Amino acid sequence: MTKHFIIAVPLLLLWASFFPAISPAQLRLNNSELRRIKELADARDDAKLLLYLSQSPELAEAALTALASVQAETAAKAISEKLSDPTPAVRRAAAFALGQTLRDAKPETAIVFEPAALKRLIDEPDAEVKAELLDATGRFGSTAALENIITINFAGDRLQQAQAKSIARFAIRGLRSKAAAGKALSLFTREPFGDSTSFAIYALSRYTDAAMLEGMTEKLRDAVRSPNPSVRMHAAIALGRTKTDAALLELLRVADDSDERVSLTAIRAFASCKPSDAARQPEFLRRIGPALVKALNSEKYLIVKAAVQVLPQLELSSTVNAAVASAVQKLFVSPSEDLQNEAMQTYARAFPQKAALELAEQQRSHTAPAGMIEMVGILAEQEKRTRPVYRDWLSKYYLTSENPKVLIAAIGAWGKCWKAARLSGKASDRAVIDMKYEEPLLNLMKKNAEVVAGKNGERAIRNVSVVVTVAGVFSDSLLAQEKYAAPVREVLELFPQILIEGESESVMALMDALASMKDLAAIETLQRYITVPSKPVRTKANEALKKMGAAPMSQVRETPPLPHDWAWMARFTKNPVAVFETSKGTITAELFIGETTFTVENFVALAERKFYDGLLFHRVVPNFVVQGGDPRGDGSGGPPYAIRSELTERSYERGMIGMASAGKDTEGSQFFFMHSHHPHLDGRYTLFGKVISGMNVVDKLEVGDKLLSVKVQ
Repeated sequence: MTKHFIIAVPLLLLWASFFPAISPAQLRLNNSELRRIKELADARDDAKLLLYLSQSPELAEAALTALASVQAETAAKAISEKLSDPTPAVRRAAAFALGQTLRDAKPETAIVFEPAALKRLIDEPDAEVKAELLDATGRFGSTAALENIITINFAGDRLQQAQAKSIARFAIRGLRSKAAAGKALSLFTREPFGDSTSFAIYALSRYTDAAMLEGMTEKLRDAVRSPNPSVRMHAAIALGRTKTDAALLELLRVADDSDERVSLTAIRAFASCKPSDAARQPEFLRRIGPALVKALNSEKYLIVKAAVQVLPQLELSSTVNAAVASAVQKLFVSPSEDLQNEAMQTYARAFPQKAALELAEQQRSHTAPAGMIEMVGILAEQEKRTRPVYRDWLSKYYLTSENPKVLIAAIGAWGKCWKAARLSGKASDRAVIDMKYEEPLLNLMKKNAEVVAGKNGERAIRNVSVVVTVAGVFSDSLLAQEKYAAPVREVLELFPQILIEGESESVMALMDALASMKDLAAIETLQRYITVPSKPVRTKANEALKKMGAAPMSQVRETPPLPHDWAWMARFTKNPVAVFETSKGTITAELFIGETTFTVENFVALAERKFYDGLLFHRVVPNFVVQGGDPRGDGSGGPPYAIRSELTERSYERGMIGMASAGKDTEGSQFFFMHSHHPHLDGRYTLFGKVISGMNVVDKLEVGDKLLSVKVQ
């Protein structure tokens, strides 16, 4: 899997009225047949769901919506046939289901259904169904379908926006053309709806080839002056990719935009605007320097973070950009621990010589922060060698740290130093090099795995990250040697088949390491995990066996669905409201129980047992998402089970709330708030709620801020 703004709710409502709401039928949780359809979707039983397609329009629509989450390619033919159903709502649901079902299909499978979708697009009398057909075709259609769609001239804003959205869907999948870019630009209107993205400009922001955007600079400059911040934001992305001097001038202006989403997007766009011609680069770097310094000195967390993160992509000069280097160094003492660590890592990547001097000063310290320790590994990668003084510093003070963040940073840096030492040393010296590095990692892995697996008393998830990080080091192709297979296998065998919270991540990381080592002796151990209750673990075992040349199962069986409390859910005659109390303020959100019934059930159950109380927001990607809900705080934790994905027609607009996942049907407890509209997430992550007040709080959240409580009304 991994996301800013203060725009009033009425704008979101305006966009919602432009794209009609989900069918009210989905809110009828007392209807036994609709309940049954949801249960069949949860069981991933497409065969029984298909039986409902011949029943009433209401049930057929609900079944088609359910099939959009099941995504069984064997159902595509029956779904396609419903594109000509007499009821518009059924046809629309069929279009959505077809797009979802075929979005990841092989081209030879998807193309079979392309002619029917394109023909229906022409014949369809209903504008809403037509719009959904355009969207669906963009999710699975071929280049030929794209060229067909851009030849059509639709009347009215609704269908023109839908056509632009379709072009964007194709572009997200890597299907682009100069003609399609031109069509998208022709569909741009300067005053789109509310705070939503103009899909015409959004489509162009998905184009990465400057040649396809050639000649568009002036119109994109017009778009970047739109009163709509979402349009300005995506126009800045596209403008940067034109790589013209006029684009750079505009980006320098937009870097001071009053909306921080737009400002930080322009700063990021400097990276794509960098000239390909090396002779022009010093002048380019000189011109953007003051804007970078201003951003790095900003009081706004998101702008500073975006500026710090873009610097390594710019290949800055420590002479031309000395002021930038100084501004980054000042962040080493930022009140934000997250910005400190980001700045230290960026300093090592962007200004390695200066970073080496900084580390030399730190040798006297025994309490360096995690970011400073990570600098050691980054410099080893950059210099392709390991300085013994750094190795000794890590070994003496940090590989034994009781601070989890520092220990994880030290393990990662140690692994990078080991790899650099092997690459820079003679082949004849590698055995000696390995002896210096391997023992601390093997000891850490075993010691912490014993704690996680409960071999020393109470099981503890705080040690999972250590096991996962060490296993990741041993998974590196340069370090994954057969001699480490036995100790890694021994650690894997500590874990029972019934895994609890936190254990799955450890087990899967160890499987990856064994697969990288191609340890044939591990085949029997891996085969035991083919039948465990956890589907992600079963899938990982299958993948590891395949990588090792052993015969995996042809298909990983589905985990039986979790039980559901319909009596509890039936009390909701309208969508429940969740109140998130955070260390920065209160966020109130509506939860879509009718559309994502079992996701909301799970979320509310976790909230009521105070699972979320005191957890940290562990991930913030400026102008994208704020993510929390992980008891481990590193993005890989959750409850000891997974729930199904529930995918709907809703789009990931600003303020929407989604479930984080490691792939379909792997959701647990982690969720994210959207800073801005990002349609590439649509139909891939369960969208189960939206913020109705407190977006100003969402915009202020930083990595390390606390979720104090979640209460549902």
